[in-house]
Amino acid sequence: MNKFKDDFDNPPVICRGKPFWAWNNLCEEHELRRQIRIFKEMGFGGFFMHSRTGLKTKYLGEKWFDAIKNSIDEANKIGLEAWLYDEDRWPSGTAGGLVTKDTQYQMKCLKFKKIDIKDFSWKKYCKDTFVFAVYFSEDKLSKYIPITKEDDLKTICKADCFLVFNVGIIASSTQYNGKTYLDTLNPEAVHEFIKITHEAYLNEVGDRFGSTVPGIFTDEPNCNDGWNKQQEITWSDILPDYFQKHFGYDVTKKLPELFFDLTTQLYSKTRYDYYVCRARMFTEAYAAQIGIWCGKHRLALTGHGICEYPLSEQAMWTGSLMPFYSHMQIPGIDMLTDYTNEYMTPKQCSSVARQFGRKWVLSELYGCTGWDTTFAGYKYMGDWQAVLGITMRCLHLSWYSMAGEAKRDYPASIHFHSPWWKQYKYIEDYFARINNVLSEGTPICDTAFINPVECFYFLLRPDISSERKDENIKKYDDLYDQLNNWILSAHIDFDFIDEELLQTQDYEILCENETFLRIGQMKYKLILVPETLTIRSSTLQLLEMFAKQGGKVLFIGNAPEFIDGEPSKNARIFAKNKCISINKEILTKQLKSFVGKVHIKDKNGNELDDIFCQLRKVDDSFVLFIVNTNSGKKYDNTFVTICDSSIGLLQVQLWDAANNKKFAIPNISSSSSEVKFVTDISAGGSLLFVIMQHKEQLPNYVKISQNDKYLIKNDSWDYTLDDENVIVLDRADCTLMRDECQIMQLCDNEILQIDDLVRKELAYPLRTGTAIQPWTKEKKGAANNVTMKLNYEFLINEIPVSGIKLAMEQPENWQISLNGHTVNAASSINDWWVDPAIKKLQIPTNFLQKGGNKLSIQGRFSEDTDLEIIYLIGNFGVETDGKRSSIIKLPDKLAIGSVTKQGLPFYSGNIFYKSSFYFETKPGLRYWLALEDINATAAEISINGSDMMLMGMPDYKVEITDLLKNGQNNICINLLGSRHNAFGPLHMANKRPVYISSAAFRKHENYYKWQEGYNLIEYGLYGYPVIYS
Repeated sequence: MNKFKDDFDNPPVICRGKPFWAWNNLCEEHELRRQIRIFKEMGFGGFFMHSRTGLKTKYLGEKWFDAIKNSIDEANKIGLEAWLYDEDRWPSGTAGGLVTKDTQYQMKCLKFKKIDIKDFSWKKYCKDTFVFAVYFSEDKLSKYIPITKEDDLKTICKADCFLVFNVGIIASSTQYNGKTYLDTLNPEAVHEFIKITHEAYLNEVGDRFGSTVPGIFTDEPNCNDGWNKQQEITWSDILPDYFQKHFGYDVTKKLPELFFDLTTQLYSKTRYDYYVCRARMFTEAYAAQIGIWCGKHRLALTGHGICEYPLSEQAMWTGSLMPFYSHMQIPGIDMLTDYTNEYMTPKQCSSVARQFGRKWVLSELYGCTGWDTTFAGYKYMGDWQAVLGITMRCLHLSWYSMAGEAKRDYPASIHFHSPWWKQYKYIEDYFARINNVLSEGTPICDTAFINPVECFYFLLRPDISSERKDENIKKYDDLYDQLNNWILSAHIDFDFIDEELLQTQDYEILCENETFLRIGQMKYKLILVPETLTIRSSTLQLLEMFAKQGGKVLFIGNAPEFIDGEPSKNARIFAKNKCISINKEILTKQLKSFVGKVHIKDKNGNELDDIFCQLRKVDDSFVLFIVNTNSGKKYDNTFVTICDSSIGLLQVQLWDAANNKKFAIPNISSSSSEVKFVTDISAGGSLLFVIMQHKEQLPNYVKISQNDKYLIKNDSWDYTLDDENVIVLDRADCTLMRDECQIMQLCDNEILQIDDLVRKELAYPLRTGTAIQPWTKEKKGAANNVTMKLNYEFLINEIPVSGIKLAMEQPENWQISLNGHTVNAASSINDWWVDPAIKKLQIPTNFLQKGGNKLSIQGRFSEDTDLEIIYLIGNFGVETDGKRSSIIKLPDKLAIGSVTKQGLPFYSGNIFYKSSFYFETKPGLRYWLALEDINATAAEISINGSDMMLMGMPDYKVEITDLLKNGQNNICINLLGSRHNAFGPLHMANKRPVYISSAAFRKHENYYKWQEGYNLIEYGLYGYPVIYS
């Protein structure tokens, strides 16, 4: 227990987050080392060295490994972990196309064509194909006949058409640098991937495996060519033989059933067997083979599959992922966006980790959330995953560079690019402590839930897209989500049992005081079977034995009518008297009466659905972590009860993981088997309680009384900016010339639209997140006969005394002039702004003029030219009408409200608000300061010159008792900003879309709506600071 407490105070690096470090440019030693030292300052425990869009260093080449070695060396020097990543971008398996340039390793697909009877010729279609005569009744097959030789045609009578199947290679993609994806069903193909990738790392840095290099990340491997390929499914040359061996019949004789539903059967066993087969082949070829290799070479395999959620998509893309997780030393998931309630995904993964005794469960999180995500948002996203079993965080992501397209690679960059990077350690310290606690001991969990993923193996068809799902698919997806959430809302911890994985797991039925089913390192006394279409005979037999020896089995809804994909009454016979209806109240009552260990209720005795919990036993103590999943509602006077025969309570402690403080909870009620206490939990908040067998000298937790309330009523504030103010220049007139002849003229267009239109005109590849990587291409010089001129306009109402600077990329490639005056880029560059790719050029004050100003840049245009926003930066104010902007004088003070209307519409740094107030303290009272109405990433405050205190949690309160003095007091509030209003997306009309991708920055007919004017985030201090006693 002492080490447990010591590690809470000073968590080891394994408990700290490790960001995806996006290598997206030319990797240079000094810059790599500089950024690693920044990771240390930010509180990270290491990093994943991850090739991303824009990489110029040759992947897996000599200089790549120089960069890897230098990074490992720097990490080792300062006590960080350097984790490998196994791919150039994602999904893993191709080594950036180096593997799949060999056609034998490329993913295969089974395609078909419908041929009219009159058009069919045996000689034309017999080669390397499977042919069937088919009979349709509406859109279903009523009959099909395999045609294996020309004479079979004589027996065909009145068929509707022929289906001709053949095996092909999936389409190539720029995502794989012009190649295709890997045949992940084929062990030989995966072995080649290991040979080119993993063994290369072994040869170069294998001596660091298991120490500075703890493991390797695999990202989104899969065995599917994508949704809505209406006439193709995943295949492999070895699939027919594998299928015959494991399922006992020739699948090539039943291929129509993989694509069409039948009139003669409710569901197809062949289709069910195909998806079982495909999932098993994928797990064996990919996860098992790589996991064994990693284990042999002292590496931890981590990462995640693709499309884990909803369960139907998991079935389509990979089959059940739980067997896949079992081969990973650190199983993991992907949790994109901040709008998800994807609770099933971490529960599936953590279930495998628990059963196999693996304490670390990884989540790649924060992807697609945008620049404007707050510290409270980062905490909220991490908290609900932690309570569901996540103990290791891979943050998405930290850019090496913002050059070109890289700056649109799913921002924000959780790195030095963000203005709050020096404060971010607060978040990492918090989660390091949470991870430390939740990775210790054992979970108190005695309920299991049969994973229903195989229900979808009946329902999947290639023509069912993720947006256009079959009604049955949607029904079961919604049902499983609902049941999962009901159980969690009842404060019942549970694990999933996977039927495929169960075939090889170590399990036994234990008859102790009660009957348990032990699976690996977990024991369950209640097994829940959700309504599903099919169950395996081996699973049913185990449940029957478990029930016969006194175990509790509960069917929720109807018992399955199929066993192993075939009609059977056996499951329904067994389920008699074990079924309950699909009803939340009935299910909750059953669970609470049999396995209820934790109750979290309001004052009226109602369980609080929004609050999730995890209970653990650590040595002789208990740990309870509770999370409010409702970020819009707080719960005061929450009644918590913990029931366990071994609780032996002497003290309930509240461990404040954000501030590394511990408090004793007063006024607890306890017996030998339960403890009760009352607490408050903020909106989106979390609480960590430790129930001790002995008492410690700790201060009592004091609830903040909000009866005495003092407002610091200042309507205008002194302020300072910690960054230069900025004007965005993203609209220009464009003239494109070839051989001194104009070939395109664009007027007043947004810069990325210009980029797209020019590239289409010149037949150049578009710049996108999936473009072919620079490292694969020979460097091309500018086409000598193509030049471009861009003219930008802005207004100046008052010329800044200190002048202005240009901040732009690739200034060396352009002739730059302002109002006819030449700006010498080579001699004017002084430093950089936000990222080293964005160079600062000093503009002489005499180049500026009141009124209209014209900035012109002219140069040769090639595939390598990056057209990006140009910025004017300096000590000035800004006004904008949504298209044109003016330089004005900065305001003397800032008023309460948005700063975007106060001269700072594009400002992307932090703002220090400063003022004073008069206050009289009272003896014996404690005081807290709250910022109840701000719009910022987070805030810091200082009272009377104290060190800054971060307010990063949802309630934005800090204690200031010892800082206040009678009389006049000084206050400084640092509102942490974001880069959104400078880097965007600036023209996306969606107020807060589900995710931010590179497409959000461009005008396309897609998910994102476009507006010509700017869509800015309103930052600022909106309300008076409040002092509570």
